[in-house]
Amino acid sequence: MANPIITALTAAKKHPFISVMVIAALAGGGWYWQSQRAAAVKALPSYVLGNVTKGTLVMTVSGTGNVASTQQVDVKPKVSGTVTRVYVKNGDVVKAGAAIAAVDATDAIKTVNDARIALETAQLSLDKLRQPVDAQSILQSQNSLESAKETKANAEADLAQSYDDGFTKVSDAFLDLPSVMSGLNDVLFSNTITGSQANIDYYGDRLADYDRFSPFAADARAKYDVARSAYDAAFAAYKTDSRQSNDATKEALLKQTYDAALAISDAVKSASNLVQTYADKLTSVGKKPATQAMTHANTLSAETGTVNGIISSTLTVIRAMDADRKAIASADRTIAERTGSLAELQKGVDPLDIRSSQLNVDARQAALDDARRKLADYTVTAPFDGVIAATTLKRGDNVSSGTIAATLIAQQKMATISLNEVDAAKVQPGQAVTLTFDAIPDLTIAGSVAEVQALGATSQGVVTYPVQIAFDTQDARVRPSMTVTAAIITKAEQDVLMVPSGAVKGQSSAKYVLVVVNPPAASGAAQRGVSLSMPPVETAVEVGDSNDESTVIVSGVTEGETVVTSTISGSAATGAAAGATAPRGVQSLIGGGGGGNAAFRAVGGASGR
Repeated sequence: MANPIITALTAAKKHPFISVMVIAALAGGGWYWQSQRAAAVKALPSYVLGNVTKGTLVMTVSGTGNVASTQQVDVKPKVSGTVTRVYVKNGDVVKAGAAIAAVDATDAIKTVNDARIALETAQLSLDKLRQPVDAQSILQSQNSLESAKETKANAEADLAQSYDDGFTKVSDAFLDLPSVMSGLNDVLFSNTITGSQANIDYYGDRLADYDRFSPFAADARAKYDVARSAYDAAFAAYKTDSRQSNDATKEALLKQTYDAALAISDAVKSASNLVQTYADKLTSVGKKPATQAMTHANTLSAETGTVNGIISSTLTVIRAMDADRKAIASADRTIAERTGSLAELQKGVDPLDIRSSQLNVDARQAALDDARRKLADYTVTAPFDGVIAATTLKRGDNVSSGTIAATLIAQQKMATISLNEVDAAKVQPGQAVTLTFDAIPDLTIAGSVAEVQALGATSQGVVTYPVQIAFDTQDARVRPSMTVTAAIITKAEQDVLMVPSGAVKGQSSAKYVLVVVNPPAASGAAQRGVSLSMPPVETAVEVGDSNDESTVIVSGVTEGETVVTSTISGSAATGAAAGATAPRGVQSLIGGGGGGNAAFRAVGGASGR
């Protein structure tokens, strides 16, 4: 195939007009190619770089105001109460921190003392935990455990003896109870008084002669039936059991015998009531009771003593059994506790216990510090060196946080600035301040916040708070009413990782930086217009506080890494290159639109015609 450029030149020789047009087309194509190449070079982005450094981040709040022409402050208490002492008078020269007045701090002092005692107690507990366990303590714990085991063994032996004693008391009871029941039966159901009528019926009939509703005979019969049933059941069990029976059987027999003795005692008492009531009634109407009534009364009296003795002896054993079981249970608890204590001693102190105790000490220390700070508020102090211009306080006055304790005129110059409500919330008395002056550009003075007024002023919907700043040094060039700019240091974070704030990208919590993979060899704190051999890597980071220049990086990058703070884009050059065309005259000749190759194609086409 023929070279289209040579063909075009050949055709140009034959046609002079075409020759001019070919030269123009070639010149336009050359211009277009050069512009494309330059645009491509310009399209490459360049970067401004910065480093990840470790240092101190200083956060400031700035405000503008004036040097005070009248250097005075109304000093107010921070608490309410009764004034106990006034330390100054008008005209006194005072130093910063000097006491002006004291407010009754009785409750605050008690709080401090209580907090100190709580701290000492917590510290003693911690010190005790930290002491190593000695052999003597372990030996004492072992001896204590053995003593508890011995106590349990003795209690078990006593219980076994109580079971044996219980069977003995049952045996003794059934030596006497048969005769008691026999005597009771004879008193009530034999016919020794009339020879034909049961004694209980005789006594009941005689009482009915005077009171037909007399209950004594029926009660005696009912109580006897209950006693007989209980006695027969207990006696039958006694015949079946023996001293070799198990402990539960012995205890059940003892309680059954005790219950039977109670029922028999009730029956004897009821029978005695019947006989005695009969004798009393007949005597009261002038009649002589039957001679057998006295015999029956004596018999019942003797049986009462016998049965009461059985009740007492069996109850004593029952109570001894209960006491022995309680002693065994108590010994078991003691053994468990002392076993655990010995194990803890042998294992040593748990680190978690020490940590918990240390946290308690820390909390008590914080409480004490807080109590001391609050106690300090009960002394009204001068915020800076000055002269007491006015004070009307006297002992016994009641004051509050709004009361003016004294007016203090500073011997040094002060500045008053205004801060919006957001910035004012970050400012506290005592914070360091850097002061600069419009009228004296080369002068910078250090100072400190003296007061942040509690009441703000509203103007056009914006709330501002006056802040008074004391100068640390004096300069004769500074004059009242001069404009001053104050930078108040509200926070300083030391030894933290930082990057230039422009390096942090992203929104809300999703933050990232562009880390340079192969930074230029001459990288410094900041480089501008640097081209990179490799594109930077997007790296997620967790950020902390920031100021106008730097941002704290909590995690994600390390000290010494290089990051992109901004990009100098080549997009404008790229767009020009992409849309570049030959001049309109050439473009119309070669058919518009294309690049250099199209121009050659257009010329070649003309030659073909």
